Amino acid sequence: MQFSTVVIAASGLAAAGVAMAQSTFSVNTPASVVQCVPLQISWTGGQAPFNPFITAPGDTATILETLPQVTDRTTTWTVNLAAGQKFTINIVDSTGANAPSAQSPAIASGSSSCLSSSSGSSSATSSGSSASSTGSSTAAATSSSSPSSSSSASRSSSGTTSSTSAPASSSSTSHDGASSLSGFAAVIAGVVGIGAAALA
Repeated sequence: MQFSTVVIAASGLAAAGVAMAQSTFSVNTPASVVQCVPLQISWTGGQAPFNPFITAPGDTATILETLPQVTDRTTTWTVNLAAGQKFTINIVDSTGANAPSAQSPAIASGSSSCLSSSSGSSSATSSGSSASSTGSSTAAATSSSSPSSSSSASRSSSGTTSSTSAPASSSSTSHDGASSLSGFAAVIAGVVGIGAAALA
């Protein structure tokens, strides 16, 4: 009778131990994380299979990455988030229970080979468009300023021609005036001479 009581008590303790082990469902928070470097994630407790998620820090409702389902209490994730970001690991077991980790440390800089290139392409396209737009604006500004330069050159050329030709006209006028005066004087002298000869 006493033996049966001991066996039953032992069985109860064992069952309680198993239940406690299953209820202690927790995820190990990584000590360091490097961009594009595989990170081993591990946890204890829970019932397989498990669904691991990478979520926003402290916010298990915002899922950043969904990892493949596993039956072991470990998995590996290549950290494809940008350096400086933080996150939380959340493991959901077959019963629907979930175990979030503490907030991770900031992701350290590393290779960028695993990151999405879409943002880089967008930036490059945006930069190219901006440069093209700037080039077009510059060309338009240059082209619109060219007629002004031509007009200025034309006005300058016209002004130079006018100022140069003015003395020529003046000289011509002066020369013609002198010739006329000389001719008039000669006529007067001739008339006086004829009068003098007649008186003599």
